Amino acid sequence: MRKSDIAALVSLLICQQAGAVLVASPSPTNPRTSAPDNGAPWSNVVLTNGASGVYLGGGWMLTAEHVFDDQAQPFVTYNSTQYLADLSKSYVLDNTLAAQALGLTAKADIVLFRLQEALPGLPTISLGDPTVNMQITMIGFGSGKSWGTNNIEGTSLLNPYDYTNPSDNDFVGFATDYDTATLTEGQATGGDSGGAAFAYIGGEWKIVGMMNAVDTTSSPNETLFSNISYYSSQITNIIQTQGSIPEPSSLLFYLTSALFILRRRR
Repeated sequence: MRKSDIAALVSLLICQQAGAVLVASPSPTNPRTSAPDNGAPWSNVVLTNGASGVYLGGGWMLTAEHVFDDQAQPFVTYNSTQYLADLSKSYVLDNTLAAQALGLTAKADIVLFRLQEALPGLPTISLGDPTVNMQITMIGFGSGKSWGTNNIEGTSLLNPYDYTNPSDNDFVGFATDYDTATLTEGQATGGDSGGAAFAYIGGEWKIVGMMNAVDTTSSPNETLFSNISYYSSQITNIIQTQGSIPEPSSLLFYLTSALFILRRRR
């Protein structure tokens, strides 16, 4: 891409928390703001505390810990309706002892939380494993919802990425850089925290990463993602233990079925 474009991006990006617009080449001022035509689950990325979050299904959300803590009563906005978090069902994920031995904080910059009610009409999203050079579709919010694509860089997927601010939670993850690897090249800027990296794996779209931060000290600059597969067992265990909320359409089906059974028993 043009050096002038890179200079424009550097002036926008922040080195700590990714706090709004995904910019896609060839112009960083022309983000793609409608659903991607590749089928990535655009609607499952929802406005969360003014930033981004990913709806997994059953009322469960993923976002960055620093996004979740922006509000005393965290919420998401979907189809112009506000849905509140159930604060008794919110969990900051852990970094392993091995990661902590490398200097990472005990808690990760990832929160799994359940809403007080499920979001209607959205599919359940599976957790996937990122691989080096895998193409991902990035979706996030900020001044407007947008998307872009990128390839995971050829570095270890378990690199510990941590913030320059020691008060922030760290995470184990991977990175992408902003070059011309894909035709719809994207990169995160302030505000995309909690947004998703989706990949098409085994015939379905899965979440493989979550945007946490942007590093402008590298050239080209990088988006830093938490590696969802590294935390997948925690996510799965919490959801299985704490249970899911029936989706509204499923609840209607159960109520209709129950009414049918009652009528037959008369």
